[in-house]
Amino acid sequence: VGFGLAEAGGMRGADIFMASVPSTGVATSGDYYSIAEEEPKKDVIEDWALLSASEANGLTSVKFSRAFDTGDAQDRPFVNRMNEFPQKILFAVGSTDEHWYHGRIGRGMNAINFFSNHGGHDWLADIKATPRVFTKMFTAESWEIPTYCTERMDRG
Repeated sequence: VGFGLAEAGGMRGADIFMASVPSTGVATSGDYYSIAEEEPKKDVIEDWALLSASEANGLTSVKFSRAFDTGDAQDRPFVNRMNEFPQKILFAVGSTDEHWYHGRIGRGMNAINFFSNHGGHDWLADIKATPRVFTKMFTAESWEIPTYCTERMDRG
């Protein structure tokens, strides 16, 4: 799994935390940064801290922390934008514990105000109640990708 602070709303210039929980149960994590729409590079200074991680029934859960502003040139600060736009974030998941390209469906971007006092209001419920917002799981049975090029593939 990956999480990042993304000033520009994408990979370019993002500060990224990545973690995985392999079958051994021993989690690994790392501090990364990205200068382009490509594989993130390992940060020289490890500022993100993995607090806990687990994997059960196909779900990976990680808890991590970091200072609001590390002073590290390869990190992005958490910014208090109470009266402005929320901070842009990105996230990604993969089907393996290796750091591979997440694909088009294994990534997302959003914005959040980390400094907001929600006063007990359930903002997630508001988002779920929005008519254009829905949750859907897409699955596909296993099939082999042909080694030859076709314009279309029919499944009989």
